[in-house]
Amino acid sequence: MQDDIPFLAPPDSIAIASPRILHAALATKVNFATAQNGVAAIKQLGIENAGTEMIERVRLTLSARPALLRDKTWTIDRIAAGIPCALAI
Repeated sequence: MQDDIPFLAPPDSIAIASPRILHAALATKVNFATAQNGVAAIKQLGIENAGTEMIERVRLTLSARPALLRDKTWTIDRIAAGIPCALAI
């Protein structure tokens, strides 16, 4: 079972010049057994530029504590205004 989370806000310490929306389809529960059995905790992941201008050189890093997931970083050349960008997991 999964929940669709249409918006995740960044921490207050991160300054964002252009509004970005993170789209994620996540498993509702992740525990040690699901991690050992290779059940995907993140089903889909994407980022959307909600601003009016193109954003360039975007770097998105995913990590979890405790480390149930391996850290992953995506580098995105550019995202046009109003266009969602699906990320390969």
